Amino acid sequence: MIFSELDHRMSVVKRWGIVHTLQTQSVAEHVFNVTRIADRIAFSWFAITDAWVLLEINRYAQHHDDLESLMGDVPSMVKDCIDENELRHRYNDLIPMIDPPKSPVTIKVVKIADILEAIIFLNLELSLGNRSVYRILEHHEKRLKALFKEYNLPFWGHYVNLIQFMFKDGYISEPYDRRAEDDSA
Repeated sequence: MIFSELDHRMSVVKRWGIVHTLQTQSVAEHVFNVTRIADRIAFSWFAITDAWVLLEINRYAQHHDDLESLMGDVPSMVKDCIDENELRHRYNDLIPMIDPPKSPVTIKVVKIADILEAIIFLNLELSLGNRSVYRILEHHEKRLKALFKEYNLPFWGHYVNLIQFMFKDGYISEPYDRRAEDDSA
């Protein structure tokens, strides 16, 4: 099968269901972005050059949110309450069975890419004037910082470079001044 029901569902199921956003994003858009980010940070941040590991990272990233095509975008705080293995078993006709990653770094890279993609999306929301996502962005930045510490990566160096890149290349039109938010807190 070249194009499945899962593929179609991913293109129509929206993310950020319980968050007010100015732009929409489908699960498919998110997965595409995570896959691209994972590919780039695997090489530049983790110095991975082994073609098989890069292929595994790419494949894992492409399928990391398959279940969201069935459930919708589940808030992070609820995901721990869901038995993903049971859902995969129950709906194995819709969700392809992907072998667990062989390389221990695969899950790390994709997890970081997943959070980075959310941070990029939320920064874009802020640059469009949507201040309601500020606290959610802070939450994701704390999660990212914790992962960088756990994986022994220099957090701020990589993160600051990413944000500067986004502004320099015009991905985000103008920086959002967070100091105004921090002063009011």
